[in-house]
Order: sequence, then C-alpha cells, then structure tokens
Amino acid sequence: MPLVNRNIVETPSTGENVANKIEAMFSAAQGLMNVDANLAMRYINQIISLSKENNYEVGFGKADLLLSAYYWFHGDLEKSLEANQKAQNCLLKNEDFLHLSIATRLLGMIYGELGDYDKCLELYYETLAMQEKLTNSSQLAITHNNIASVQMKMGALEQGLISYQKALNVLNEIDSNEPQILTSKAMICTNMGQAYSSKHDFAQSLHYHKLALRWSELLDRNSRLVAQTYYHIGFLYIESADYEQAFSNLFNALSISEKLQNKRLMNDIYLHIAKCYCTTGDFKSALEFAYKQRDLVIDSESDLVSSDILNSHKIFADIYEKMKDYHRAVYHFRMVMDLNEKIKQQDKATQARNKTIHHQLEKQKSELQQSNEDLQMFASIASHDMRAPLRTIASFMQLLERKNSDKFDEVDKQYIQFAANGAKHLEKMIEDLLAYSKLDKNLGKASIVDLNQIAAQVDYHLKALTSEKKAVFNIGKLPSIMAHQSLMVQLIQNIVNNGFKYNRSAIPTVSISEVSDQHETIISISDNGIGIPEKQREKAFKMFSRLHSSSEFEGTGIGLAMCKKIVDFYKGRIWIENGINGGSIFYLAFPSTKQPKESSN
Repeated sequence: MPLVNRNIVETPSTGENVANKIEAMFSAAQGLMNVDANLAMRYINQIISLSKENNYEVGFGKADLLLSAYYWFHGDLEKSLEANQKAQNCLLKNEDFLHLSIATRLLGMIYGELGDYDKCLELYYETLAMQEKLTNSSQLAITHNNIASVQMKMGALEQGLISYQKALNVLNEIDSNEPQILTSKAMICTNMGQAYSSKHDFAQSLHYHKLALRWSELLDRNSRLVAQTYYHIGFLYIESADYEQAFSNLFNALSISEKLQNKRLMNDIYLHIAKCYCTTGDFKSALEFAYKQRDLVIDSESDLVSSDILNSHKIFADIYEKMKDYHRAVYHFRMVMDLNEKIKQQDKATQARNKTIHHQLEKQKSELQQSNEDLQMFASIASHDMRAPLRTIASFMQLLERKNSDKFDEVDKQYIQFAANGAKHLEKMIEDLLAYSKLDKNLGKASIVDLNQIAAQVDYHLKALTSEKKAVFNIGKLPSIMAHQSLMVQLIQNIVNNGFKYNRSAIPTVSISEVSDQHETIISISDNGIGIPEKQREKAFKMFSRLHSSSEFEGTGIGLAMCKKIVDFYKGRIWIENGINGGSIFYLAFPSTKQPKESSN
C-alpha cells in the first residue's frame, strides 16, 4: 500500500518543499484510490489544506484531479466530470501539462463509462500526444494500457494486444524498480494475460499472469496486486479443469485479500472457490463458501441490486440442483429471474442518467467551440476596428507635433513621441495577436517542404535588415520535412530575425544547419547575439514574455510564442542552449515518421 514518506510530510512547509509534499501525497492517493478510498480522501483533504496554507494554486488542481478519479471509481460520473473540469482549468492556467494530460485521460475514462468509445479513444490519443512531448514514460505506458482496454471492449482484440505490448515496451526501456514502474508492469501483464485468456490461448495467458506475479511480488508479497494475480491464475486453471492448481492459487489469493480486508476481491474469490467445490462434488465446502460470499454481500448495505447478489443466488441454485435439492434450487432460480428483471430496470435508469451526463459533456464541448468562435471574431474586430483608431492617434499626434513644433519645448515633443510610439506598439501587438490566433487555421494537408528553399526565402525577406546591420546568414545543408511552407517560413524567420535583433556584435551572424538524429529531424539555428540565461529560457516561449525593456530592443513578446505553437502543431520540440562562442542555439525537432494532422476550421 503506497504511503507518503513521513519525513516529507512532517517537514515544516516552505515555498521550496510544499510542491514536493503535495506531489508525494498525490501519488499516494492515486495508488489508494481503488484500495482504501477513505485514506485516499484523507490525502486529498491534506492537499487542499496545504494548498490553502501556502496559496499554492496547482495543489487545488491536483486535488480536483484526485476528486475526479475518486468519483469515477465510485460511479458518480456527474461529480467526476465537474471535478475534472475544475482540475483542467486550473492545471492549464498554471501550465502543469503532465497533470493536465492525466486529467484528459480521466475525461476519456468518463466517456468510456458512458459507452462512447470513439470519444474515449480520441481523448486517449490526445493524452498520448501530450505525454510524448513530456517524455514521461510511466504515464505514456498507462495511456497505451488504457487505449488497449478500450480496443478490447470494442472487440479489436489484436489491436488491443499491440497497444498492451507498446505499453510494456515503454516500461521495459526504463531500468528502474520504482514502485510505480513495477505496478504498471504488473497491471499491463495482467491485462495481457486476460486478453490471451479471451483468445483461449492458455499458454500465453499463463505466461503473462506469471510475469505479473513476478513484478507485483517484487513490490510486496502481500499486496492487492499479488492477490489479484493469484486469483486470475486460479480462474485460468478452472477454465482448463486443473482444479488442484485452481484451489492452490485461489486460496493464496484469499489469504492475502482477507488480511487486506479487500471485500471486492474476497467476494469474487469466495464465488470461484464455491464453484470449484461444486464442480468437484464437495457440496458441503461449496455451500460454506457460498454462504461466506452471501454474508459479504449483505454486509455491503447497498441500496441497489448488484450483480453480486445475483451471483449469490446463481451459485446456490447450481449447488442445490447438483445436490438434487430441487425445492431450494427452484427458489434460487426464481430469485435469479426476479433480480435479472430488477437489474434491467436499474440499467435503464443508469442509461438515462448517463445520457444526461453525455448531453452535459456535449453542451460543454459546444460552449467551448462557441467560445473559440467568439475569440476568433474578437481577433477579427481587433484587426479592423481597433487598429484604425490607433493609426489615427499616431497620425494626429505627429500632425500636432509638426503644426506646433515652434510652440512645444523638448519635453512636450518627447511626450508626443511617447504617445505616438505607444500607439504604434499597440497596433503591432494587435497584428501579432491576430497572426497568432490564425496560425494553424485553413492550412490544408501537409506536404514535403524543402527547408533549403525555406531558408533561402527567409534570407531574401531579411535582405534589408542584414544589409543595414552588415549581418551574415549562413545556410548549411537542410533536410525536407512534412509541413506547411507558410508555417516553416514564419518559424525560421522569427528565430533568425531574433538572432539579428538581439545582437550587439560587430558582425551579427546566424547559422542554420541540420543535426543528425536517428529518431527525429533536428535543425539548429545558432547566433552570436546576447544569449538567453538558462533560467529565462522557458519564459522566452510564453506569450507577451519580454526579457528586455522596449528601450533596449523592440518587440511585442509574441514571436517565440508563435514558434512554440508552430512546433507543437507538428508534435515537435523546441529548446534553447548556450552557443559555443556566446549567443544562443535554438533547436527544432520534428518527428521523423509521423505526419502532422490536417488543420480544421
């Protein structure tokens, strides 16, 4: 059972360690969610309390994410959806993309519960794209595992097995015995074992279940995972009629689950032991375990008719029928028929409720789409209706200065110049914002783009600047990639232009070339400019982020944000490193084997 390191929790909270404390409690709560819900909720409340004390906004996002998972595990999809939306808003605002990807995956799980597997898969693949950029292997494996589970539910057995194998391959590349890695390996091997069991491939199923047992026992020999694995192996031996091995594994599972008081697992094990005894003719033992299962179900105090109650009557009916006690057998068969009808009614009510939740999800989607359209309209208004008054302000300020030049002193003229420059700067910001908002719209299909031609085009566009600054643009041999020509010109021109602009060298120099790599196409753009300190490199790609005052260097702080958006569109990466002789090197990495999506309006 995952618990938080007490040293971490009991350390006095400071700005430096509060994030570590909350992340430790987040991981613990995640592991406990379907094992000990009460303890998981205690951790959630501690995260909320600690976040309040330290005004740590991301902590609230993580708490809402855990609450979403908690409600999902307990079947309250409405509350799960509500908490998920709050979590996503907070995590997106604070650019916590790892936990945002987990929230997106959980939203897919909600759709999965609603039976909308197409939307579920769409969200899982969206999660996958986010996590591939974050290079978080353990989360990547979990998402592949989720994709496989949905594919199995959709009947795509072979595709599911491929996805499970992808998940396992990701984890096998990690040389680590960390609990999270071992847990993920065990769970994926269990799922693969179940998949092969559905194919009636006993040998492969047993192989993967034994692998799951190996990984889970490395964690804790008395864990829920170990008990579950023994249970699955026992069930496998029941299917092959090897009851000696079936009893051995089922009793191993029962011993652990009773110690843990895992009632869900105990219920299933009691049923299967009772079935085994019934099949082998030991009716006394069969009844003993059937009563244990029935008592466990009665203690659950559920208001709903569950499949567990139905299964209890089924096993009693089977046992009494084989004992030739037909009076009791008929009683339980009648109960099975009545309960089947009640469960059908419950299912109808659940379907109606799920339909309402699905409608709510679609409404949110529609509202988001409307919001995007409104933003697009705002951008268009900003382009036309706002820029005209700004140009008027700048023009009339200049006319005022010319008309009254003999009446104004130097301070008056300086004030007028400030006002005119401010209007021009705001107009430029609006232009850049409009360009940013329309960046990936109406592009159509990607095609093969020769970056040598793109670099030559950029060189032509910047001729006036390079002549003025006596600058040099060196173009090395460049590859071709799947992209859109307009975006590639914008991307490379922005970075090259920055290399010349933020430069105090006698001869500003920018060089572009390919960096060979087996898995990605990587381009480097280096300059001999003023450089970007390591602490400010992430900030450099954020909207309106300026590392220098406008008096030093002109700019709106949108150029590199546009570069980041373009690279993200192609599921690539962009980062900055120190140049060899000062300055900066920008690296642009594009997937070698993947084609970008088509743009949609």
